[in-house]
Amino acid sequence: MHGDLAGALRFHPLVLVLAPLFSLALGKAFVDYVRGPSAAPARSHVPAWWTGRPGYALAGGLFVLVLGVWALRFAGYFGGPVPVVSYHEWHAHHVPTALTR
Repeated sequence: MHGDLAGALRFHPLVLVLAPLFSLALGKAFVDYVRGPSAAPARSHVPAWWTGRPGYALAGGLFVLVLGVWALRFAGYFGGPVPVVSYHEWHAHHVPTALTR
């Protein structure tokens, strides 16, 4: 984490949407885990907006946008595609030969 917003936006233009959503989801899962199961009986209540049609529509739209960004990365935009290097090639390039003997 270096705080390079320009670099983050260059590689994934949805970073300002996805990073906070991921952090909130992870935080909620952590809090729910620490709290443990509820001893009170389940209450019937009105579901939150994100569990209804608007939430599913937003999640579906975001999913399509993320897939679109990855398709564009595959086509060469947003810093992709990155050449794949095998571990053997990486090791030969980065580890001095004196250490391998």
